[in-house]
Amino acid sequence: FYVIEGSGTMLTGGTIPGATRTGTNLAGKTIEGGTRLAFKAGDFIMVPSGVAHQFVDLTATVHVMSMYLPNP
Repeated sequence: FYVIEGSGTMLTGGTIPGATRTGTNLAGKTIEGGTRLAFKAGDFIMVPSGVAHQFVDLTATVHVMSMYLPNP
């Protein structure tokens, strides 16, 4: 993700309790455990394929640009 505007925290890793499958992805309401990374406009956040991730603790509206790369 490239953060165009806003700031907050990206939570990555951990587990998704009660996850449901949506195509090749898992979806849920929250992540338990994981690592927190503060971000702001201008930051680039790399989340590897298959790693749970969630935007949390937003301080304002966040606009991001995302790019998905195919798995080899």
